[in-house]
Amino acid sequence: MSPTTTVSDEYIREKLSLFQDSMLAGLRDVRLATPQRSGFLPREVQIFTDDCLDAIPPTHMLAVYAPKSDSNVAAKTQVTLFPAHEIVLASHCTNLPKLAEPSCPSVIPIVPLALPSPTMYPYLQNYLYTKNIPALEKLLLPASHTHTQYTSSLMRRLLAVHGLWGNASALGVIDAPFYEMIERVLASLHQALRDVHVSTSPA
Repeated sequence: MSPTTTVSDEYIREKLSLFQDSMLAGLRDVRLATPQRSGFLPREVQIFTDDCLDAIPPTHMLAVYAPKSDSNVAAKTQVTLFPAHEIVLASHCTNLPKLAEPSCPSVIPIVPLALPSPTMYPYLQNYLYTKNIPALEKLLLPASHTHTQYTSSLMRRLLAVHGLWGNASALGVIDAPFYEMIERVLASLHQALRDVHVSTSPA
């Protein structure tokens, strides 16, 4: 292949499944070399990984947080770190911040990332690695409960799905099956809420 030949993001996304297990193993095995100081976010972090020949260590550490609103501007920002691989993020996300190059395999850059719903980010990242639509869809849909429990569960799940969609939109995720699944889940949740309302309304 010519040095000037470019490979499309679509081609990369199609081939990532070949390395899925190795990359997921790299995420599971990673540990920080030193605890992070509260209130301080360095530019890079040293990591340790288990000696697993098949594992591909992460290239970046995402520092995910919720943007502050005018009402909580003085509140302390909660940041959660997520190891990730640049090739997965760059091939799926069109709105990523610029990713610095790792100085060495064991010292990787920290990437501040403001997202609408930090608590839903791990579900999005796991999907980008696994592309397991049925598993994510099952996770987002509720089991049946009593009407009171069911209604509150539906509302929580609606918020979660909107958070997941908001994160994907903020990152510019390119994945038609993912958005189709989001639409199906939202339609199911709204229909379930309507059914509960009808069943509990006085005759």
